[in-house]
Amino acid sequence: MKIISHYFHPVVRSIFFCFLTLGMTVPAYSSGDLKITGNLIDDPCTLVTDDENVIVPFDVIVDKYLYLNTNTKPVSFQIRLEDCDVILGSSVSVSFNGTENANIPGFLALDSGSVATNVAIGIQNSNGELIPINSTTPVFPIDGPTVTLDFQGIVQGEPQAIRDKSIGLGTFVATTSFVLNYD
Repeated sequence: MKIISHYFHPVVRSIFFCFLTLGMTVPAYSSGDLKITGNLIDDPCTLVTDDENVIVPFDVIVDKYLYLNTNTKPVSFQIRLEDCDVILGSSVSVSFNGTENANIPGFLALDSGSVATNVAIGIQNSNGELIPINSTTPVFPIDGPTVTLDFQGIVQGEPQAIRDKSIGLGTFVATTSFVLNYD
């Protein structure tokens, strides 16, 4: 019996010590400084309130049109700026950020809730030149109190879907955020 008692005695003492130390908490205090810095600025222009959430309606698109032409006719949209102060900035560029379509580089992918498939959205400048998603446009001059930035959107079928005539029909939504970069 002594052997058993000697064998368990250190274990019991360790367990007892653990229970003792677990129940005891010693408050510890430390101090330090948190320094927060920043730079408040005034944007040269104000985004027109109605243009904070731009909707580009494509209405009905017939798949046969895409099979023949690859993409739709462009649908124009604008981003309007007001209260511009040319002293604070002389130009602005726009970044369109979103998920790029895997099959058409530079084009915006459809959102996951879309029913339509195998198409993507292209954003173009007013001359019809593609503005690749996740890139920045060339600068637009700020030359007065209001500035209108003209763009257009197109729907384009993915190359394989055009060849196979496998565009999935249904509603779609594609979302991009835009950032105004002032110079």
